Amino acid sequence: IKYAGTKEMLTGGVVTFAVSFLLLGVKGVILFCTALPPVLALIWLIKRKLGGMTGDTIGAINECAEVALLFSVALYIR
Repeated sequence: IKYAGTKEMLTGGVVTFAVSFLLLGVKGVILFCTALPPVLALIWLIKRKLGGMTGDTIGAINECAEVALLFSVALYIR
């Protein structure tokens, strides 16, 4: 995690946003935006409590983002 910083996070976010938009259009943007707040909140909390990120915390954030996205899809379909 030594070399993963803000630049890499923004690059990953922009690529994910673009792919979401290209594949799903506006729906993809909505789903991306619903997964973003929990991810940012967890990053802030983990950095505050642990002082940095580890591979395990990145994996945990990934799982939380996936759950948020799946809940959003379930609500969107209904």
